[in-house]
Amino acid sequence: MNWVATRHSHAELFVHLVWTTKEWAAILTRPLLASMSEQIRSTAQKYAAIVTAFGGVSDHVHVAVRYRPDLTVSKLVQSLKAAASRMVRRDFEYLPDFAWQAGYGATSVSPEIVDRVNEYIANQESHHADNTIWPEFEPSLDD
Repeated sequence: MNWVATRHSHAELFVHLVWTTKEWAAILTRPLLASMSEQIRSTAQKYAAIVTAFGGVSDHVHVAVRYRPDLTVSKLVQSLKAAASRMVRRDFEYLPDFAWQAGYGATSVSPEIVDRVNEYIANQESHHADNTIWPEFEPSLDD
């Protein structure tokens, strides 16, 4: 699973991404999040990136991604958000004006804690329901 750019290079880059619906609108449903997960995973593959975890609640999503060193985080996020927006507007007619807030949160993740971060992301609904969110993984994303 290691990417090698040349015979003498090794890169193992992981990032935890968080972004919110425009104005923190509580409109993300379970079916919508399931479709969004598929869309985001598919889009990431186009950039040779691997989504290791996806989770969300009504107003924001978390995505853990392993990515290539020649891909910028901003380009990756821009592509993932755009693809998810297009999918929502196309497949969920009741949200024709769906949009994300302009910003996002990105935190680099050490390979040693990738599993812990993935577990946290995959269990978003329960973390928010029982208020066991981790502040370091729930950044303020206000514009």
